Amino acid sequence: MVKGTKKSVIAITLVMALVCSLMFSYQVKAGGGYDFVENLVDGVNSDGTVTPGKTLSIDAQKLENSCSGFLTAYIKGYVEVYWDVDGEKRVPEFDSGVFKIKVRDEDGGKNYCFFVSGSYNDVNYNNNTKDYLVKKASSPGAAQASLDISIDKKGMATVTGKITSGSATFKYLWVDNSGRYEISGTTFTKKFDTTNYDVGYHELSVELSDGSEFYYPKVFPTGIYTKPTIKASNFETYAKKVIFTCPSFKGYNLDCYLQIKKAGEKWSKAKTYGPFSAGVPQSISKLKPGTKYTFRSFLAKKVKYGGKDYWITGAFSNETSVKTGPKAKPPIKSITISKAVTKKHWVKPKYEGFKLVADGFWVTDTTYTVTIKMKKKPGVAGIYVHASSNSPLYKYIKGNKKVYKCTFTLGGKAIGKKSTVQVYTKGNKTYGCYSPISKKKVKIRR
Repeated sequence: MVKGTKKSVIAITLVMALVCSLMFSYQVKAGGGYDFVENLVDGVNSDGTVTPGKTLSIDAQKLENSCSGFLTAYIKGYVEVYWDVDGEKRVPEFDSGVFKIKVRDEDGGKNYCFFVSGSYNDVNYNNNTKDYLVKKASSPGAAQASLDISIDKKGMATVTGKITSGSATFKYLWVDNSGRYEISGTTFTKKFDTTNYDVGYHELSVELSDGSEFYYPKVFPTGIYTKPTIKASNFETYAKKVIFTCPSFKGYNLDCYLQIKKAGEKWSKAKTYGPFSAGVPQSISKLKPGTKYTFRSFLAKKVKYGGKDYWITGAFSNETSVKTGPKAKPPIKSITISKAVTKKHWVKPKYEGFKLVADGFWVTDTTYTVTIKMKKKPGVAGIYVHASSNSPLYKYIKGNKKVYKCTFTLGGKAIGKKSTVQVYTKGNKTYGCYSPISKKKVKIRR
């Protein structure tokens, strides 16, 4: 028995995951493959097969919409359309703008494939569908069976089967015509780990002792059985935005998405952001200041099956809440710069071996103290201060205080000059909760 002859069947809905299909609009004019007309064929069974006696039809206008100029080329005789039936060319009837053909009883077990062939005005319109297997009528006394599958939250599948009529017994359980499990009897229960298969849709079938080939093809989805873990340390919050860093996760070609809502609201009001790559900070804006938000994330993957795209998603992560920074700037009462001292010091020359590469020189700089007095304790974890053009980084002073002090050094003689002092608060040790920046020009005094 030759494997690999079984045809695709339509995908079932993943119960534990959100699945959303998107049908593409193809614009193919030259050898684009069967996706060009795949979704335009009417009369195909839900399992991807066709039935003797049934009519297959394709709306010519839909072909025209997918590939501009097709109808003109067809009517002028430059393009032909036909069904290939295991090497036999069958030309469909063209009636009222629809290509129609009736599947013959004697074609049971054969494959139907629709072709567009030809070119016009230097445009090549060659295209085709995949093969559609014609069902065979069951012979008297042929075995009949039922097959079911369930998958738990960890990805462990339980498959059960039962011979409902006939004298055959079960022989093999197949996954995608490649993964084979031995089974026997008129009933069976078989377990296997679906995490060994790629995330997406797979075909399950059984082989019977009477030689029935791939009886009862059934599609099952393998889901995403891991979930990201998020915590407050994955966030940095500001007055109107949050910076989110997606946690690391195991999984091939998966995307991470973040859902956000105001604390206390239902998740139906949440907004979804992404996809995010693990370890890469992403900014989410247009939030309200001083507001507590709740977050959760999930992993997802886009997969293709039966000519359509589907999204398979994993379980939601744990929930975590953080608060955005305050709308107001720090409650500063005054900022002064005092105790300024100008000093001159020698920078030694630099040598590489015995070779002088940089001469020594004198440097003059001014060191001073910045004092920030608050109208009241700001109720924060600390503040950040910047008060020197020579120091690009902010200095962090811990604590919830009414008075904060720190020292800075500025190049040159700075006494009597002005320095722009910048201050903002950090409301939470874990995720920041930063306030807007307050700026003030202050004179440097002795």
